[in-house]
Amino acid sequence: MAEMFPRPKSTNQVIGQIALLVMFAALLILPIGLVVGFLRGEMDALIFVLSLAGLVIIFYRPLFVFALGPLLISFGLLNSAETYYSLMLRFAPQFGFAFANRAVVRQKRGDVENALADYDKALAIADQKAHLAKPPFWSVSYSAAFIHVSKAELYLVQGKPQEAVTEFDAALQLNEAKQSLTLYWEYRRAYAQIISGSYEDALNNLDSLYFDNELEPDEAAVENDIHALKALAYQALNRPAEAQAAWQQAITLNPNYANPAWLRDTLLLPEPLLTLATAIQQHMP
Repeated sequence: MAEMFPRPKSTNQVIGQIALLVMFAALLILPIGLVVGFLRGEMDALIFVLSLAGLVIIFYRPLFVFALGPLLISFGLLNSAETYYSLMLRFAPQFGFAFANRAVVRQKRGDVENALADYDKALAIADQKAHLAKPPFWSVSYSAAFIHVSKAELYLVQGKPQEAVTEFDAALQLNEAKQSLTLYWEYRRAYAQIISGSYEDALNNLDSLYFDNELEPDEAAVENDIHALKALAYQALNRPAEAQAAWQQAITLNPNYANPAWLRDTLLLPEPLLTLATAIQQHMP
């Protein structure tokens, strides 16, 4: 299914952008102040060099590595962000963090093949680092699980659900994410399984999902749609009574499920699943 409930830019995101811009401005002013002080004779050469080195090590490296790319992305400057990460990789061709982030940019641009290639490179570099006795000094950690999930979503876009299932499996085996996000990944894996025709596996996974009384946003999104996935799997397995009961639960939680146009245009169900949904609704009381 499509990404659910696209969220507008939050106040926190806007505040974060402003804070980063202020930080960039401050760090551009700091070296100017140091140079002026040095030229006026207010500090000796050693203190000047040490101060500049401290700025680079403590402030500039983390800012440019971690903040500039995401800031460009948040303002929608995807071409600039991709160029930035490509330039970073020209100077550091084994910098897996840059590959992972450039893949995100390419994924947002719809450049699926190159995004997958970058994700694979980031995973390979992470695997190489895992076998080192001590990671390089400039090494940056990143989540392999999130990379596998991103690859899975790209495979779904390509119409390769079995490859998506494999990637979701790999992400879940790493056990890196909080429970609410893990539930969402399990739900997406079940969706990929249904598209690939593994209906029993999908039902087993969906039945294993557990929700407590205080749902986080990821969990709420899953609970709203889990009954619909079950209904589609039941219908494919020729269990119409169970399919209709589950579909009615989905409609109760989200009335849009009764609207075929919403299923097609907003939820973006692929044609085989639209056929199953139509069959369920045609026989509902």
